[in-house]
Amino acid sequence: MKYILLGLLIYTGFQEQQQPQPAQLPVVTDDKKPPLAPSGPPVGNYKEITDQVAANSEAQKVRDKMTAPELIAAYQKFLTELIPDYNYIQVKAGRHHYHQCLVALHPFFNKYAFSVGPLARQVGQWLMDHRTALKAHKIKEIGVAAYWHISPENAAFFEVP
Repeated sequence: MKYILLGLLIYTGFQEQQQPQPAQLPVVTDDKKPPLAPSGPPVGNYKEITDQVAANSEAQKVRDKMTAPELIAAYQKFLTELIPDYNYIQVKAGRHHYHQCLVALHPFFNKYAFSVGPLARQVGQWLMDHRTALKAHKIKEIGVAAYWHISPENAAFFEVP
């Protein structure tokens, strides 16, 4: 019995010695902080920036006064330049889910067209640039489809905000 107790004491003492000690991290006392990112207006020549803003506002005024045929032609030209490999992209205005829409038609467009590649980002930017004209013509959606018979499998749309 003595030997069992002695063995138990030796064993527990051995375990206490084998436990790893927590690592001592060095204490950082340096008060230097990393530099912050620059904030404020974009860096550049003030005249160049104001000229660019003025040109953008003039272009926006022209886009706001577009007629429906001009809007359709602009969307078709935009998509033809964006995807030159797709020949004969047609753009039609019509009804989808009981409201007006602007649809680009090509057999290669499908519901994944806005998921892969730059198409969704570029169409979204075009939509935001022409938002006022689209609202003036009561167009609620803009998108792409494979055929005019719009079904969920072969079409992708953005709603006009």
